[in-house]
Amino acid sequence: MGEDAALRFLHRAAASPDVMTMIPNDAGAVEWARRLAGVDFNGPVEDMLEEAFADERIPRATLQSVIDANLLWGKDKADSRGGKRAAVLQDWLSRAPSERAALLPDLHRCWSTAKGDPQISTSGHTPITEVYAEHALEMFNWTGQIIGEVTRAQYADRLARALSIGKEFAAQYSRANTPSARLILTT
Repeated sequence: MGEDAALRFLHRAAASPDVMTMIPNDAGAVEWARRLAGVDFNGPVEDMLEEAFADERIPRATLQSVIDANLLWGKDKADSRGGKRAAVLQDWLSRAPSERAALLPDLHRCWSTAKGDPQISTSGHTPITEVYAEHALEMFNWTGQIIGEVTRAQYADRLARALSIGKEFAAQYSRANTPSARLILTT
């Protein structure tokens, strides 16, 4: 947010002190902003990702099917597209959940294009089978949902900080905008 936008935000906050008082303090502001943003968890993003990527929570059979299809399509050649994709997926599976979280963008690229669209059945880029397309789309949707949740949580966390600042500014402005405060400021 630029300086002009920040000033406009603070002016709007100061003009709405009653609304700003409804914003909870501290961690409550984060929970409130996350609820507004449609985030389904509280706590650190890292904890949510670690839980989402625990061995018992990941769609291992579907993921293994995608790996197998890529190895078959790549004729077990490590330098082929299929071989490289399978290696990324196998590496991701071999890691601890906290390490998997850091590799989420790499994982999602295994079934998405540079534009963010699903890459599930593209001649020369993916295995061309109905099962592969179905499983790659399932994985695309799974990782996409997690990425969306992380993005909304990060936005809500920034929003909560801004709202807390706006709330404090509105309170300070209200205290300074009383007749006695104006008298002190003008003398």
